[in-house]
Amino acid sequence: MKTRCIPVVPLLIVAAVLAMAGCRTAPVPPPKTASLEPPPAAPVSPEVALRDRVTRFWEARLKDDPATQYQLLEPEVTERVTLTAYVRSQGSFHFLSYKVQSINIVAEKAWVKVSYTFKMRIAQLVGFGPWTQESFEFWVLRDGVWYRPHNQNEARTPPPDVTKP
Repeated sequence: MKTRCIPVVPLLIVAAVLAMAGCRTAPVPPPKTASLEPPPAAPVSPEVALRDRVTRFWEARLKDDPATQYQLLEPEVTERVTLTAYVRSQGSFHFLSYKVQSINIVAEKAWVKVSYTFKMRIAQLVGFGPWTQESFEFWVLRDGVWYRPHNQNEARTPPPDVTKP
């Protein structure tokens, strides 16, 4: 009787394939595509948020943009005063430059020290100036957003640790 020889290598391959068939691997996730959504914003400190609003307000002043200034006023003000009335109340100042000197926040109130350069639009004074002045502005926090009250009387009495210009 003659014995038949079965080659060993094909048997090993078959055994390996059968063993691998029993193994389960995690599916490969599809490649990520670029999202159209902006990444979530990092939390912003109250001072950074206030500085942004103050900057927007003063940039609007430099550009003679009362509509943007109006949007940064307290909601109570914009409910009582129309944009037209606000524009008429702006006076005859032409602002040329500004610089935020300091920001002092006490709870939901803030005093911002600003120096600014301006000229007058009054015909008799157009040839004079420009003048530079330093003063405080008063801002309030409402529902997590800083607003500038139209009435700036509280800016005249900053907190005790702040020196008036």
